[in-house]
Amino acid sequence: MALEFTEQLVILAEGKHETHFFSSLIEKRGLPKFQTVCEQDRMEREEANGSDAGAEYGGGGRPGFLPFLNGAPLLKGFANIRALIIVSDNDENPIESFEEVIGYISKADPIDSYITPPKKFVAPSAQLVKSGGNPQIVVMMIPSKDEKGALETLCLQAAAKANPGAMKCVEEFFNCAKISDWTKTKQDKMKLRSLIAASYRKNPDLSLASLWKKNPDLIPLTDTAFDPIAKILLNFEDLL
Repeated sequence: MALEFTEQLVILAEGKHETHFFSSLIEKRGLPKFQTVCEQDRMEREEANGSDAGAEYGGGGRPGFLPFLNGAPLLKGFANIRALIIVSDNDENPIESFEEVIGYISKADPIDSYITPPKKFVAPSAQLVKSGGNPQIVVMMIPSKDEKGALETLCLQAAAKANPGAMKCVEEFFNCAKISDWTKTKQDKMKLRSLIAASYRKNPDLSLASLWKKNPDLIPLTDTAFDPIAKILLNFEDLL
C-alpha cells in the first residue's frame, strides 16, 4: 500500500535510522504526535505496490528530500498536513548543508499546478522558523544549528555515558587506527559503530534503524544529549 499521511505534523528525515530515532524519542518522552517519514519509506511502499514511482531516487540522505516533496502532494492525507519538519545533518559544513535543504524545497514540483500562479512549497528563511506556506515547513539541523556532525554525534554522547568502559576501549582503538584526519562526522560514526559492536554481543552489526526496539539501553533516549531536540518537538506548536 502506498505511503499515506496520518498525522497533521510530519517529520521528514534523511533515512530510516533517523525516522526510527524520532519515533522512538517521541514515544519514550511522551512528546506530541508526529508522523516520521523518509524517501526510502515512500519508495519501498511504491515498489511493493507495483509502481515505478520510487525509481526517481533510490536512497536516503538530503537528495531524497526532492523526490519525496515531488511525490508528497499525490499521497493520501497530504491536504491535512499542517506542518512538515525537514531534519538533516550538518555534516562538516552547517551553512552549506542547510542551504542544500533549502535548495531542494525551492526546486520541488508545484503542490498544485492547476492554479495561477502554481502553489509551491515555501522554504523558510532560517532554521526553526516557519515558512509561511501551506503546509508550513520548518528545517531542523542536527546536532544543533552551527555544530558539525550528525545524529550519530548525539548518539555517541549518550552511548559513551551509558557504557564508559567500552568507550575507553573505542578511544584506544581510534588512536591506534590513526584516523584523526577523518571528518568529525565520520569519526563519530566510526566510534558509535565500534561502541555498539563492542556492547551488543547478540548482534554487533545492530543498526540504528532497529536499535531502540532491540536494545534501547545502548543509547538511552532519556540522555541530556537529546534534550534540545525533545524541547523543539514539545514546543513545536509555538512555532506555527
